Parts: sequence; C-alpha cells; structure tokens
Amino acid sequence: MFFRPKPPIRRTGKRVEVNLGPDERALLQLLTTELRDVLTHDASDPGLRRLFPTAYPNDAQRDAEYQILARHELIDGRLAAIDTMQATVGSTSLTDHELQAWMTTINQLRLVLGTRLEIGEDDPDDLEGPEDPEDPEYSEFQQRLIYHWLTGVLALIIDATRL
Repeated sequence: MFFRPKPPIRRTGKRVEVNLGPDERALLQLLTTELRDVLTHDASDPGLRRLFPTAYPNDAQRDAEYQILARHELIDGRLAAIDTMQATVGSTSLTDHELQAWMTTINQLRLVLGTRLEIGEDDPDDLEGPEDPEDPEYSEFQQRLIYHWLTGVLALIIDATRL
C-alpha cells in the first residue's frame, strides 16, 4: 500500500483546510505587510511593474490616462485581498472567497518578488545557494527560496479550487 501525506492546503467539502506551520504563517503575514506598504507608500518601486502593466504600449498619453483612472481601483482591490488574507492567515479553514484572496495576494507577492529578482520563464529552478549569511549572494538566494515556496503554495491553492 502506498501512503501519500495530505497536502497542507486541500479542499474538505465546501471549505479549504490550511495546515501551514507557524513560521510559514508568520512569513505570509510579514510578506503581506510589506506588500501593503509598497502598494500604499512607494508607487515608484520597480517591483510593482508587473502589478500595473502598460495598457497601451504604443500610446504613452493614453496609457498615462488609463493608469490615472485604473490604478486606484486596482490598488483598492489588491488591498482588499491583502486585508482578507491577513485576517485569515492564522485560520485552519478558509471559504472560497478567502481562498480567492489568498490566491490573488500570493500571486501579487510572486510578481513583485519575481520582478525584483528578474526571474523569467527560463530561470533555473536551482535551489542551491550559499548557506553563510555573510555571503553577498545569501539575501538574494533566500528571496529566491521564498519565491519558489510561494509558487508551491499557489499551486496548492489552485489545486484546491479545482475540486
């Protein structure tokens, strides 16, 4: 007989069970707080580029008008998803609405982090890196690990939405 452990995020009837450890939940809380700060205080952060893509690449004036009109609405929606995720990050069970907020927020985190790290489609999944915190590449390696972990969490959430 083959034993397969339960995934940490899985559907159980009408709700979704979340079995993340306290360190994982604390990391999600920290990351969502940082994302909120960037969204509300630092519009010039280059990491936000993927969250607010150019709508009219061949017409700078039209794109500027679009950004002025749409940006506040987009930020409000993103902040609402962050609010829901932060309110439920300690929960062991989520509704579909809450799960959607998690999916939206985790995807935003991945986009911002991936942009900052310049991760592309052909980026290697190599998770080997320096273990010495004094190594100049240690911080970026840690961020890459977080990026890949977020990708895994997002995949689990997507699987939970399919059932």
